[in-house]
Amino acid sequence: MISMHTLGRAVLFLLAFAGGRALAQGMPFDLLDDPVQGPGVAAIEDDGTRPAEPRFRFALGAGVGVAPTFPGSDNYRAGLLPFIAGAYGPVVFGFNQIGVRLYRDPRWRVSTFLALAGGRYESDDARLRGLGDIDRTARLGLRVIYREGRFVALGQVAPDIAGQKQGTLARLDLLARFHPGQGTSVFVGPGLTWADRQYTQSYFGVTPEQSARSAFPEFQTGAGLESARVVGGVLQRFGRPWFAMATVSASRLLGDAANSPVIETRTQYAIFTSVMYIF
Repeated sequence: MISMHTLGRAVLFLLAFAGGRALAQGMPFDLLDDPVQGPGVAAIEDDGTRPAEPRFRFALGAGVGVAPTFPGSDNYRAGLLPFIAGAYGPVVFGFNQIGVRLYRDPRWRVSTFLALAGGRYESDDARLRGLGDIDRTARLGLRVIYREGRFVALGQVAPDIAGQKQGTLARLDLLARFHPGQGTSVFVGPGLTWADRQYTQSYFGVTPEQSARSAFPEFQTGAGLESARVVGGVLQRFGRPWFAMATVSASRLLGDAANSPVIETRTQYAIFTSVMYIF
């Protein structure tokens, strides 16, 4: 059986790296806002009974992700995500995110993070022509995790602090975790994402100017629930330093996002797999 302390250390490095679309140029998925990353951390993080280790830790690895070309697209792209990450005590850092744990006990975990988040570009898909680009931005977020037995609740809020019209996203995930075999940890559960008007208008709205440049009618959006999802994943240990992780999610666009003329489908899927070596 994998110790929860060791599992938490492994996922700590994955969290440090997997912060947003800026992982690689043109990657279509956002690991900060998508269920690929957040619930995995909640499901298998260490139990909080040990003090944070005041020493440097380091990880190398690679992952493969498959996700829609843009939110609401029925086309998918795959990408290779090599990564390098490190941590010292409550501080974790990686290619595009830095986070600091503010509080922890056996049930509660509170942390803040600064992460690069991706955008959406006309060149991503022919359907987006005339809508203009949504530039990459930075998000400053707060994440809270609560654990009770095998159940975990994760909530986070992350506003755009770089002024790129990506607004504020908030999410809530409720998960159950299991240990079905030697060296194996599994998690599964539902989640919701809420978005403010600025985010929904940027990704799902159509302004009069965009309507004139594209084939879409004008469409105005508001704040509200943006999507609901179910996510599941597994972490497997292969010897002391090697870990593999895989997650899969199915989500459904809601509200104005679901009614947008820009989207092609309301149902979205995402898959992420990775292998890491912990030093």
